[in-house]
Amino acid sequence: MNLFGIGPFELALVLILALVFLGPEELPKAARALGKALYQLQHMTEPIRAEVARAMQPLEEAKQSIAQPLTDLQQQIQHPLTPRPPESAVKVTTANSPQTTSGPGVGDNADDRAERP
Repeated sequence: MNLFGIGPFELALVLILALVFLGPEELPKAARALGKALYQLQHMTEPIRAEVARAMQPLEEAKQSIAQPLTDLQQQIQHPLTPRPPESAVKVTTANSPQTTSGPGVGDNADDRAERP
């Protein structure tokens, strides 16, 4: 857990040093003053944050409109269509496979009947 980039060990060390230098009477007053200052700082910067967010909105929309086609292109590159085998491979496969011929009158469709003598 980090608070403002300060880990738990560093935070404990700062609290111990504050207790030593400020004393037990002044430490609660200093913590209260620090809390008020941080609260005021947060509320003073809120309008600035909102204005920056409004100014960044067109940039975010442009970023999304550019990113979508790039995402689509990336998906096409990562998952291409299965390529067709070369013609020579098809011929070799066909040449090596056993061929069956049908004699006259074997087929049941209209094309086979039309070819009969």
